[in-house]
Amino acid sequence: MKQKNNRIAALVVCRNEERHISACLQSLAFCDEIIVVDAFSEDRTPELARPLCSAFFQRNFIGCNDQKEFARTKSKSRWVLNIDADERITDGLREEILAATDSPGRCSGFCLPVKTFVGDHWIKHAGFWPNRKKRLFLREAGHWDLRREPHDCVKLKGSWGRLNSAIEHFTAESTDEMRRKIIRRAELAAAWLHKENIACGRAEAFLRSEWRRLRSLIIEGGIMEGRLGFELAELARLECSLKYRRLREMKKEMESSNSQLR
Repeated sequence: MKQKNNRIAALVVCRNEERHISACLQSLAFCDEIIVVDAFSEDRTPELARPLCSAFFQRNFIGCNDQKEFARTKSKSRWVLNIDADERITDGLREEILAATDSPGRCSGFCLPVKTFVGDHWIKHAGFWPNRKKRLFLREAGHWDLRREPHDCVKLKGSWGRLNSAIEHFTAESTDEMRRKIIRRAELAAAWLHKENIACGRAEAFLRSEWRRLRSLIIEGGIMEGRLGFELAELARLECSLKYRRLREMKKEMESSNSQLR
């Protein structure tokens, strides 16, 4: 039994995750609170999530960090554990989390390795392992930076420690599904760059995209994954390329709109 000052809140943001949400929430049963923030799913996600969580909210999706920060503000626990709907906590990680939150030492938060799967295949290269993420921290010591999207950006007052057991991340059944996710993520990233008035020319975008492909394949060892490694490298290039292409389109749309107002 955890002490009152050692309470843990699991935060889960989701949309259309009926395939994963039940297994995710069941793996979080050891937490004192399970807070789900749903972006108005159109499948059975709300129906499946409500019986397995302690608080369920629905709100429009502005960004990943925005949703997670909202969830944090709804928590009353001392610690918050950030888990995506397509992830699960293993038994070993559960015990390590309980031990770390019971005796954190000087740490205000902990980075957790993430074991990513495409189908049944664990991706051990191409930057996917150990891929430590800032997922567990003292609620009052950290927050999500709302100015950054689309990736998690946690700001913490204090130091980060490390846990060894991994989150299991079932990212997609195939690279085609990964491609669909990448297209959505590139759109969010472009919108953030546009909001921050960041520009990137065609030549620079091309070089950045090609570098991302080579980094995934060679430097991060994606070639060791065989055919999948080449597909992952191409997806890394595609995400970078789409992000900057969409950014250029947004800037042109804004310039066209401004010229019409003159």
